[in-house]
Amino acid sequence: MTTLFEGEGSFKDIFIAVSYSLVPVPLLMIPAVFLSNFVITTEASLIALVFTIALFWMGILVFFGTMVTHDYSMGKNLITFVGTIVGMALIIFVALLFSTLVGKIISLITNIVVEIQYRV
Repeated sequence: MTTLFEGEGSFKDIFIAVSYSLVPVPLLMIPAVFLSNFVITTEASLIALVFTIALFWMGILVFFGTMVTHDYSMGKNLITFVGTIVGMALIIFVALLFSTLVGKIISLITNIVVEIQYRV
């Protein structure tokens, strides 16, 4: 999508920006996992809050990293993100459709072979 919206970043730049954006995940989640062994059930919502903060922080860093890497304005970056999400949903839909179709074809071939074995 960034190519369609005339982004200036290379694949290397995008990889570096996303890699640095993932830093909050282990930074907050590893201590939260160790802390989860010592909290009681009623305090488990605090661990979930730490997980949510880590993912939210990562999302913000990915968003602004993409904006800086491609030299986008805020509006253009939002449109690019929405387009990316729609594109990913479309790819997932086509992949599920294809895998379902392959499963049906395999089932059909299996049924044909079984029917031929019954007739012989």
